[in-house]
Amino acid sequence: MTAPLGAGHVALYLFALFAAAGLTWVRPIYGLAALLVIDPFDLSSAAAGTTVTLPKAALVGFLIALALRRTPPGPLWSPAVRPILLGAVAIVVATALAATRADYLPPALREIAKACEYLAAFCGAALAFAADPDEGFAANALAAGASLVAVLALAQEWTGAPSSLLLHGRTFPRIAGPLEGPNQLAGYFDVAVPAILAFVLAGRMRRLGVALGLCVVADVLTLGRGGILAVTVACCAVVGLGASGTRARRYASYVAGTVLLIFVGLGALGVLGRFASFDTPERPTGLGTRAELWRAALELWRMHPWLGVGGGNYELELPRAGVTDAQTHANSLYLQSLAEGGLALFFATVGTLLAALTSLGKRASRSAFALAAFGATLALALHQIFDLLVFFPKVGLLWWLVLGAGSAAVRNVSFTQVPRELDAAAGAA
Repeated sequence: MTAPLGAGHVALYLFALFAAAGLTWVRPIYGLAALLVIDPFDLSSAAAGTTVTLPKAALVGFLIALALRRTPPGPLWSPAVRPILLGAVAIVVATALAATRADYLPPALREIAKACEYLAAFCGAALAFAADPDEGFAANALAAGASLVAVLALAQEWTGAPSSLLLHGRTFPRIAGPLEGPNQLAGYFDVAVPAILAFVLAGRMRRLGVALGLCVVADVLTLGRGGILAVTVACCAVVGLGASGTRARRYASYVAGTVLLIFVGLGALGVLGRFASFDTPERPTGLGTRAELWRAALELWRMHPWLGVGGGNYELELPRAGVTDAQTHANSLYLQSLAEGGLALFFATVGTLLAALTSLGKRASRSAFALAAFGATLALALHQIFDLLVFFPKVGLLWWLVLGAGSAAVRNVSFTQVPRELDAAAGAA
């Protein structure tokens, strides 16, 4: 429940704004690192029909400082950044066009503002990293923030999880940490786990291996089917692109062993059968099942095929599609974009994901951050077939920050030379 805006909140938001601005003024990478760490800790409050959060306040300070520093905008038009930037702009335009068809304007305006926030975060991260390309510092910040999230989530196994899964007469806790729910936590780890693995492949095992282990364990204990499978595929892709020769075989064996251990553990707990279906056998009140929500999304799209029903309007228009006992999103990024933005938003969304995967995939061997952004994008693209995650800023903002830094990273020499040297040494041995 979002608290009303109070004097204490205002003081904290102003502190976040000026702190982020000050850090960015000293070094742009400091501001980017601060955003990566505080992203999941929003301390939200309601004001004037919108939500104010610590990450939003810090993002404003970050962007102001970049502007005051007169950070060169040229990197935004570099070959790796440009296609993703155009995709982000297309999402903003499509979301704005869809608002012209919305029966409920406030949520449509909220979605436009969120798309603009993500565009600004992407541009800011790209410019900051291009101006101050310290991959090691940013990697440590991401790992530190993710480790804190994982520890807070794992503590809920003892202090009480916010939700649970009833399967075969047994109740299993589903941890969420500071995120809105277990699926959202799994979405956060969709970004963090492949990204940290990419940095581990760059030769920082001792520093980041513990963070990676904590995140993997917490991700599994969300019991999120889509998240576990998506992260597994993304980690395999990261190893395939980020290592070669002896190192590739070694890390592939690590990934395979971890996956085997995860599924043996899930089988021992008696929850492995949950992976046979992506629907929800015990439907929580007001949420609906994927089958009916997906059917409703397609029905609303058929009513308005070009521009949809407007951003944020899907859950309010569900009765028009025959769903009268649920108010939620479509549990799929792709169907949600079809329903709320029609073909315009659908193609903008899919095009942006394909642009990111293509651009970063071609350059992943040149930069650990590019490889991190590729793995995070692949995991989210797969997971969001079954869940809508970028709707939640704690997931969406982190992804756009990593995407911005990763697309800008290939402009600079990075520490990915370290694994190349190790590969050469291993081959000689």
